[in-house]
Amino acid sequence: MDRQFDDFSVGDSVSFGRQFTPDDFAAFSVLSGDRNPLHHDAAYAARSTFGRAIVPLQLVAAPLSAIAGMFMPGHRSLVLDSQFRAIEPVDYGVEVVYSAQIVSKHPALRALTIRVIAFDGRRVLVEGRLRVRVRDDVPAGVWADVDCPEIENSTRHRVALVTGSTGAIGSAVCVALARNGWTLILHHRGNEDLAAQWQRTCRQEGSEAHLWRCDLASTATRREALVALASLPAASLLVHSACPSVVAPLVETMEVNFAALRDLGEALLPGMLQRQYGDIVFLGSSALEHAPQGWDDYVAAKAAATHYLRTFDRRYATYGIRGTVVAPGRVSGPFSQEAISLSPPDAHIPFQDHHPNDADCLLPEEVAETVLDLVERRDRPSGGYVSVSPGVIRHGAWDFRPSPAAPAGTEPSLPTRSSLDHSERGPTLHASVPASAMSDHDELETLVRRMLHLPETADLSEAALDKTPGWDSLGHLQLLLSVESALRVSFSSQEMSQTTRYSELSRLVAGKLRGR
Repeated sequence: MDRQFDDFSVGDSVSFGRQFTPDDFAAFSVLSGDRNPLHHDAAYAARSTFGRAIVPLQLVAAPLSAIAGMFMPGHRSLVLDSQFRAIEPVDYGVEVVYSAQIVSKHPALRALTIRVIAFDGRRVLVEGRLRVRVRDDVPAGVWADVDCPEIENSTRHRVALVTGSTGAIGSAVCVALARNGWTLILHHRGNEDLAAQWQRTCRQEGSEAHLWRCDLASTATRREALVALASLPAASLLVHSACPSVVAPLVETMEVNFAALRDLGEALLPGMLQRQYGDIVFLGSSALEHAPQGWDDYVAAKAAATHYLRTFDRRYATYGIRGTVVAPGRVSGPFSQEAISLSPPDAHIPFQDHHPNDADCLLPEEVAETVLDLVERRDRPSGGYVSVSPGVIRHGAWDFRPSPAAPAGTEPSLPTRSSLDHSERGPTLHASVPASAMSDHDELETLVRRMLHLPETADLSEAALDKTPGWDSLGHLQLLLSVESALRVSFSSQEMSQTTRYSELSRLVAGKLRGR
């Protein structure tokens, strides 16, 4: 094939595996002159922080050249620049998967920007970017690239796993996805007849639909069923709507809401990383906002799953994999009717006071349309918390936030409630920086976003070491040294070790700028 600039699209991706051996290092050492014992001397490396010999970063990065020169675009490539950084060490003899995806095209330059990650299972080891010009100085057809792996457009991989697919919300989500061309994997607990009925409905909508049986409340059964799931099409979307009754035992509620979400997310993650594309949507509940009496275990399980997915989104959104919580109010159907009947007589049921009739509640189809809109819109900010009530959809975050009124240089004494609004996430810590230092603070924000490869819409108020993608122990020192250089401040070794959150860094820098 002789691929030219117009033959590529944003979302095109390619992946391949590679293992590194001591012989690879020996060849690399001859070419580079690098004979550092950390990379080949077992006795020396045993005394290091790593405890074993590790592959040098430049050797791990070598396949980036093949990505441009052999795949995207191939023989027409001219690499303009590249960036790569280590997140975790790479071991010899371990299969490392490289994934490369075109994230933007530049017609004026005839150039592609390619995001590259190298990972092992669920661990991202190295991340980088390439900017490659697609040369047009060779006539078409003079040279063809051979042995090129298939290039797949990640955005066209539309396979969804829906848990609780026989429930009111789950079945509505399945139908909505089927109508929009998604291949479906319908999870059910054991009602084969009902599951087959919804499978037929989805097929009538033109969807390829598969059944997957699993008791999500059983750890052992769940993990056995994951083996069978591996034989089905790899899902790029998980909609986790399965949920026990509001009065189910805490163990069952936590297993289905939290543990099953975690296990399914971990099982699907390697495929999502390979494509650098994916969504996990968790059906939460407005009960987190209202805390009805008698629903303590239910609320605790929903909160645990909400926190897990928020952390998941922070860790992987940089690589095109998003986590979102959709929290509906009362939804017309058997689940809500049972919840009301089993609740204490004086319990406050979310939205019941204002919408006592089923006709005034959310319809399952309304929740399904919200889910569909979220997964179809790739231009929206990643992650978040979406509250759905009759006639109102709010995007934001549900968590504890520092008060924007907190005095500069002090820790907020009280958390705020939900920061839900119609725009994006809640307030940042700009209020902790004096107005005289705002230009320097803006420079700090810009620098941190650039160093961590975060989009302009990313919320920095809770960015932290080992929580924010790109901010790990290996990059922490580099980040602080860059801040020192750019803002002309100096940190002590103690300040470097103790400053592990963006909020702390912001206050520290503001204090140093005031003290000049």
